[in-house]
Amino acid sequence: MTNPETTAPEMEPDGAPIEPENDEMFKLREEIHRLAEDLGVPLEEATRMVYEERGIRPPGRTKMIASISELSPGMKNISIKARIISIQKVERNTGEPFFKGYIGDSEGEIPYTAWADFELEVNSPVLLQNVSVREWNDRTEVVINDRSFVSKIEDMEGLLPRMEDGVPSTLSELTKESRNIDIEVRIIGSRETTVNSQGKEKEIVKGMVADRTSRMEFTCWGPVDIKEGGCYRIIGGYVKEFRGVLNINLSPGSIFNRLSDDRLPPVEELVMPEESRIINLSQGRFSGPVQLRGVILSIRNGSGLFQKCVECGRRMDKGTCTVHGKVSAEWDLGFKGIFDDGSGTVFLKGDRHIVETLLDRSIEVITEEVKESLDPDSILIEIEEMVVGRPVRIVGDPSLDDYGVVLNASEIEMGWDTQQLEREIISLMEVMV
Repeated sequence: MTNPETTAPEMEPDGAPIEPENDEMFKLREEIHRLAEDLGVPLEEATRMVYEERGIRPPGRTKMIASISELSPGMKNISIKARIISIQKVERNTGEPFFKGYIGDSEGEIPYTAWADFELEVNSPVLLQNVSVREWNDRTEVVINDRSFVSKIEDMEGLLPRMEDGVPSTLSELTKESRNIDIEVRIIGSRETTVNSQGKEKEIVKGMVADRTSRMEFTCWGPVDIKEGGCYRIIGGYVKEFRGVLNINLSPGSIFNRLSDDRLPPVEELVMPEESRIINLSQGRFSGPVQLRGVILSIRNGSGLFQKCVECGRRMDKGTCTVHGKVSAEWDLGFKGIFDDGSGTVFLKGDRHIVETLLDRSIEVITEEVKESLDPDSILIEIEEMVVGRPVRIVGDPSLDDYGVVLNASEIEMGWDTQQLEREIISLMEVMV
């Protein structure tokens, strides 16, 4: 099956433009668009009419590419339908503006550079004619120059992220292989931040989403209009894994359709930690906080009061930071131990908040006590006597490192949950009967 072709200004084999010259090209483009609008004819027909009237070499023919997934560096004189995902105005050293962003269709997304102002609009479906594809800064991008044609079209078909059979997936069904995701979730939390990407600052949105089955963090690589606590159907994006933790990656081109607030349970219910066992965590797929009950077997070195570098937050060793050397330090508290729930063990980590909760004292009080006693190990000893061999309930976020599962504690409570024990005993007795 041959690809359809459409008319656009011709290019020389080496990519150099044919007559007319650049200044005249801007006037030609304006005249072509005006004629197409006045006569109600296709842009291609208006192009032919204007070129013939001016006695300019008629435009050549460009190859129509079916989807973004087929684009590759080196392509020239091509046309493609796409949706404008994002637009960023940039200035050259001379002060002249050009535009960068992303275009997309149901098969994917690709960055573009537009060297002229085509009055693009976000989420508009367009036909790009006489464009090229290049490799720039280790990425493939579409180049729209002053001899390209950009025309709005009405049909969005094939330009939106594809939905899997039109049925949203639950978060628990997502895997690190998931692409073009389609989910219904509530925004548990979100915050805008700025990151440095390839030497330039970029605004992103980070947060967490949840449904009835799980929770998962997300990153949207660009600004997006969402309301914290709101329910949305999100279409487009993919899942990646880091140290066993799954994260959703989105872009401004992803679709965020607002749903009614009663679509999912309230935030308070969705953020409740999931009851789990260590044996389940060892499978290595994590998607939110869990609640475990068991015993702390031992406390490890690094627990208690310590000094950290004010520059990077690393622990100081004899007043020296391994990165910044002799620098100012500040006091902090930490907790490291081995936790067992009968099905396995995990490495347990807690921050200042956990230690202050255990000792029921603030870091300021603890620091003064250590200064008076001149015994920094006294805090470590106190923690050991309080927790080792004692039953605890722990809420935390699991992750993986080189040594196995790590539980980063956010809550810790000493003692057994008697109501939970009663429920487990009743359940066990029912099974035995």
